Amino acid sequence: MSPIMLRPLPASSLRLTQGLAAMADTPKLSVEKALKKLRDADAPKSAGKQLDDKIEVLDEEIERMRAQRLRLEAHQRRKRTK
Repeated sequence: MSPIMLRPLPASSLRLTQGLAAMADTPKLSVEKALKKLRDADAPKSAGKQLDDKIEVLDEEIERMRAQRLRLEAHQRRKRTK
């Protein structure tokens, strides 16, 4: 087996490695902390908020059905007058 020969790096690559070293100094989260942050972001809604969301959906459905009923009644009126 032949010995490994090391050669000096050019100056341009030194600047690159210095930038990488600076990036490596950023704080890292443990897996446990990262999962906790993700779970907190998806935290369950309070019961009141869940009810508010359901009421909002039902209100939108009522408005849609009301508009549909008005269109049908108008169509039936036009059909009777012909």
